[in-house]
Amino acid sequence: MGVPIRTSVGAPRSFPAPLVEWPTVMPWGLLEVTDPAEFRRRYRHQLHRKTPKILAELQELQDGYCAPLVLLCFEDLSRPGVWCHRSLLAEWISQHTGETIPER
Repeated sequence: MGVPIRTSVGAPRSFPAPLVEWPTVMPWGLLEVTDPAEFRRRYRHQLHRKTPKILAELQELQDGYCAPLVLLCFEDLSRPGVWCHRSLLAEWISQHTGETIPER
């Protein structure tokens, strides 16, 4: 299926596979932000400040594994009103690389 990449500050203890952690893109300091628009603005600002580092690490991750990278989300998006940073990260990566990040 792919290489599971943890981009979240936390992760379920019961996740069945080992995770590759990517701390640079984790939304540090934003866990208490409940307004989606404010979260988006602040998270994108964090990503923008680290653009060269994020793009270099993304390339290293892609070069280091023979399987596709799978950016993980541990939020239950089936619940009304629930959203996550993973979709924002995927959008940001797409905008900076031209790569399509599929939702599954």
